[in-house]
Amino acid sequence: MRSNKMRDTIRKSLLSTAAMFAVATIASIGPVAADKDDHGTNPNKLKTATPIKHLVVIFNENRSFDHYFGTYPNALNPEGEPRFEPAKDTPTDINNLLSNPSLLTNNPNLNPGNGVGASNPFRLDRTQANTRSQNHAYTPEQLASDGGKMDLFPAWTGAGTAGGAGAFGTTAQVMGIFDGNTVTAFWNYAQNYAMSDNMWGDTFGPSTPGLLNTAPKPFILPTRLMSADAAFRGPRARFLRPRIGRGNSC
Repeated sequence: MRSNKMRDTIRKSLLSTAAMFAVATIASIGPVAADKDDHGTNPNKLKTATPIKHLVVIFNENRSFDHYFGTYPNALNPEGEPRFEPAKDTPTDINNLLSNPSLLTNNPNLNPGNGVGASNPFRLDRTQANTRSQNHAYTPEQLASDGGKMDLFPAWTGAGTAGGAGAFGTTAQVMGIFDGNTVTAFWNYAQNYAMSDNMWGDTFGPSTPGLLNTAPKPFILPTRLMSADAAFRGPRARFLRPRIGRGNSC
């Protein structure tokens, strides 16, 4: 049986996900499975090349990497908001908007074809934490990609919040990004665990294909799509959407 400590850790992690993390649970945390497996082997007595015995993958659903980590590890830190200061040894070679600065100042989604939603990426503050769900259907995401130009996301996938100030109230909201002053817990996860800044899905559309992308091999072979969808209900699994358009693409 799993220890209460590990069970609580997994439950909290699944309820509060940021982006895709691989969390290696080392042996020093203590045994997780004390009983023998189907082959009569106690997994805690297996010899391993490293102390790592268990791998926990946490992933987010319907949000792009840059929506949460576009400027990681640099937060604006305005007065009155929780500060985020990265550790001195925090990697800086992260594939995000900071390493692609032209996408911050001259983004393809400034395309006039987006109408009033034409926008560069912009910071969402703590008063804007409750964003609208952006369109992540198969056809709109393809149209937003615009043959690889990645310049029509506000037009096809964006949705604004009624009464919201500025771009937040228009389809440009799809280009909004948070930093460590609002998604502080997520950025703290990134400080302590491995983070996938280059995860790409193999298709557009809903969550089920993305969930299948996280599997190292086809561990489930559904005969109907519905059976695959049902198989992933339980602990609410969350998936990191493809980083389409370098904004909140879904």
